[in-house]
Amino acid sequence: MADMIDMKRTKAEQKARSKPTSVGQSQYPYGLSISLGHSELTKLGIDKLPQVGTKIHLAAQAHVVSVSQNTDADGESRRVDLELRKLGVTPKPSAPSPEATNKGMLGAIDKALAPADADGDGDGAADTDDDGD
Repeated sequence: MADMIDMKRTKAEQKARSKPTSVGQSQYPYGLSISLGHSELTKLGIDKLPQVGTKIHLAAQAHVVSVSQNTDADGESRRVDLELRKLGVTPKPSAPSPEATNKGMLGAIDKALAPADADGDGDGAADTDDDGD
């Protein structure tokens, strides 16, 4: 996967905008937002809506639908319009339950503290006689 680049507007970009960023305005450009409706959520297997602020990993295949390049008194500007055609989402992995974590920790402690089973018969003790049983 390609390196992830934070597209948040820099302080200089925010300052250069014609109006200052208000409290409710995103620090990310409008064109970086996508909206998934009921049909799209269903196709992606998202049955339960995530909470606002949840991070979701998104993979996309986009097609270039338009390109333009201009030079005017303000300088050069370039633009590429993309159409997202294929999407995949990966939900944030859930943390193991405290019970599972405790069992794993207790199991590791039990194993570490168990006496060595030198003869491999499962009794936790070495075979002391010479018959191998």
